[in-house]
Amino acid sequence: MTTADNETQMQQGIPWVDLSKVFQNAITVCRRLGIDYLWIDSLCIIQGDHQDWELEAPKMCDYYEHAWFTLSAASSSHGQIPFLTNREDKWSPHEFIGDTGVHFLARRHAGSSSTQFIENFDPVAARGWCWQEVVLSTRVLHYTQSQFVRECRSDCIAEDGAMPQEFHSMRLTQQLSGDEPNIYNKWHDLVNTYSSRRLTYESDRLPALSGVASKIASITHSDYLAGLWKNNLLTDLCWSANYTDLMDQQPQFRGDEYLAPSWAWPSVRGSVIIESEDPEQPFVALATVQNVHCTVPGLNPYGKVTDGYLEILAPLTLLIVSCGDPNDCWSYTIGDHFPTMEPMAADCVLTLDNGTVRRAGAADTLSQFSVKVPCILHGTSEGKGVVFFYVMVLRHLGDATYTRIGFANLDNAEWFGKATQKTIRVV
Repeated sequence: MTTADNETQMQQGIPWVDLSKVFQNAITVCRRLGIDYLWIDSLCIIQGDHQDWELEAPKMCDYYEHAWFTLSAASSSHGQIPFLTNREDKWSPHEFIGDTGVHFLARRHAGSSSTQFIENFDPVAARGWCWQEVVLSTRVLHYTQSQFVRECRSDCIAEDGAMPQEFHSMRLTQQLSGDEPNIYNKWHDLVNTYSSRRLTYESDRLPALSGVASKIASITHSDYLAGLWKNNLLTDLCWSANYTDLMDQQPQFRGDEYLAPSWAWPSVRGSVIIESEDPEQPFVALATVQNVHCTVPGLNPYGKVTDGYLEILAPLTLLIVSCGDPNDCWSYTIGDHFPTMEPMAADCVLTLDNGTVRRAGAADTLSQFSVKVPCILHGTSEGKGVVFFYVMVLRHLGDATYTRIGFANLDNAEWFGKATQKTIRVV
């Protein structure tokens, strides 16, 4: 890799033996395809140089979008495992004897092509940084354990002839258009897929998305607010932890490091889901954003934030939030008796703290609880015979300052029958 200490030496030349097996394979592929130039992030970005990294991160969109293709070493878990290897032979010769001899090759059935494709992309499929590389690229050549897969913006073809829809559908930037609401819905889809990816450093949750964010910003010209967009903010606030993506159904704990203000989805660990606007059920704002701000300390406007706040005028009321089992993500509810209780999506594990509820850390003592907490109603949608009310569940910090602890999608306006209009600050 390139560092400030060896930059001059690296520019003069890199001995072949000093390159990892994956890099050697990538160079081999490019040479055989007649490609003269290869961009490798750890070689082309000065490692350990924070300023160089911040200057390069927003350019990722251009690098991947305008490259001839992106190589995905899907079968390599680290740099010393080559992706150009001899594979297990899955083709067997057969012969039919009749009036004329017919020779053909038959491939052993390996199960669903889509399922096999997903398995073959591990560990790349789980990496947060690899996500935007695939999403932004014009063409991707995937070298999986079992076969070679070619993907572009209009098709995805594997050697066995099948189209693995799961990965092709993730490349949603191909569907972006000049219709702004549609763009924001596509952003929601992108976040929904990205947020389930793993990152070595949780602090990369926003930077690993910055290339895609810069692409959206170039279309919408909207201010970017830690994973949300100012021109679509009230709709973007309709996010919740995606518990259906958890195999063990256990909610995450609060992280130790500050990633974003509590009203922004990067503030929580794990997968999230953002409600997209349905044209047949249009979103109607019931709140007014009076001021919003995020502090970006570095040179990358789509990168890390150090603080932020949201000042919002909305109907506010106290509702009872209960937890029957803090280790069960489905046990959080709103309401005081069973027939009218509604499920609440806790942002993470919640714990009692001086008569109120807050996001819990791994060292906190957990218990059942039932306590009144403040909630604001910031939007509604109606259509197809149903109506939804979008509610931000809060913790009161003092004065008019609050922090978010969860989200609820209610179906009855009576929950806010005694609400009062109030301007609050959510941090």
